[in-house]
Amino acid sequence: NPPAVETPMMRGLGVGTHFGRNANWDAEKILPLLKQMGVSIIRDGPEWAGIEKTKGVYEIPPVCQRWYDAATKSGIRVILPLFRKNALYENPLDPDAFAAYSAYMVKTWKSPEVCAYEIWNEPPNFDFPQQYKGRKNWLPKYSEMVRKATDAIHAVNPKAVVLENIEAS
Repeated sequence: NPPAVETPMMRGLGVGTHFGRNANWDAEKILPLLKQMGVSIIRDGPEWAGIEKTKGVYEIPPVCQRWYDAATKSGIRVILPLFRKNALYENPLDPDAFAAYSAYMVKTWKSPEVCAYEIWNEPPNFDFPQQYKGRKNWLPKYSEMVRKATDAIHAVNPKAVVLENIEAS
């Protein structure tokens, strides 16, 4: 039998938001309304290239830090997607560089405010098929990225919940 794993409470209504991509959205005003609607979790996060603009240097954009702080202040938890390519690298989907970015995000935005870290978003639709020219070529590369990012996340927080987002296509 595998050991029992303590899982976070992820009950209630969850919604996807794009506060970091829409500077005109006022998270401080919208989040209390979401809370009144019964929302307890949002899924949102900055893209990798927006965090690492110089190799090895990571910084959360102020607009993203504001919505994150507003969410956690209101008691809304976050599912944090870790995703998108970074053109700083010869391979913009470099699995080691992505793992380092993932570890930074887990160190910076932590549990319990972040209830799960989601690796990628719809890989068949974003970046992988274009970079690796077809499904049979990109699936092994995607699997490598997921494994390395998961290992990096668990090195920072062994109890972190890691989600992987893939769809059949």
